[in-house]
Amino acid sequence: MSVYAKLFTDIQKAVFPAYNSEFAENSLVKKEGNHDSAKIHSYLFLLLEIIIYEYRKKNATIFEPLKGDKALKHLFFTRYPSLLQVLNSLPLESLVFALLKDLSPENLPQQARNYVNEIKLNKDSSGIDWSLKVNWNLGSGEQTLKMGENLPEI
Repeated sequence: MSVYAKLFTDIQKAVFPAYNSEFAENSLVKKEGNHDSAKIHSYLFLLLEIIIYEYRKKNATIFEPLKGDKALKHLFFTRYPSLLQVLNSLPLESLVFALLKDLSPENLPQQARNYVNEIKLNKDSSGIDWSLKVNWNLGSGEQTLKMGENLPEI
């Protein structure tokens, strides 16, 4: 299992309960709740985790490691420096909207891009419910992604 597959599985296990659904790796298992929206929400978190991880590798310093969502906020600040005063009050939904171009799979390393492009999502889903409290903290995927740093590209 690739580090991206492991991280996506971990994220899904955390996100699915918020949608009254249970994650099952076997797609033949009967799905209750809003399975499609949970998978889309998990996919977004996967993209965010990879983008944050890659951004942190390039921009973190010893005195500001850009942990958690700080990497996302720093990316936002570099794109929109005049909006510094509102940065900490922006909900994740607004950050994602402002950074849509940066959060594209095309901006991922090739191996990550290959993996995320294989994920099948229901385009007819109702989408993400931003009001849900999901049991996932941005940046939590760092350790999983670090495991793949020394693995050869396939």
